[in-house]
Amino acid sequence: MPHLDAKTLIQFSPSTHTPQSWVDLGSGSGTFTLALAEHLPHGSQILAIDKRRSELTGIPSSHAE
Repeated sequence: MPHLDAKTLIQFSPSTHTPQSWVDLGSGSGTFTLALAEHLPHGSQILAIDKRRSELTGIPSSHAE
């Protein structure tokens, strides 16, 4: 799925500018992990978890807007 489509599917707008912590279970290659990162306040953290550890290598350790 293209990144823009994943970002559009996430109908979320945080009610605060305070950094948040999230867990993405079954994150795979990170399509939705990165889309979520664009919706969260600066300084937020997402813990990506997948049973196939090799999938996680494509997800950057930090994300710049």
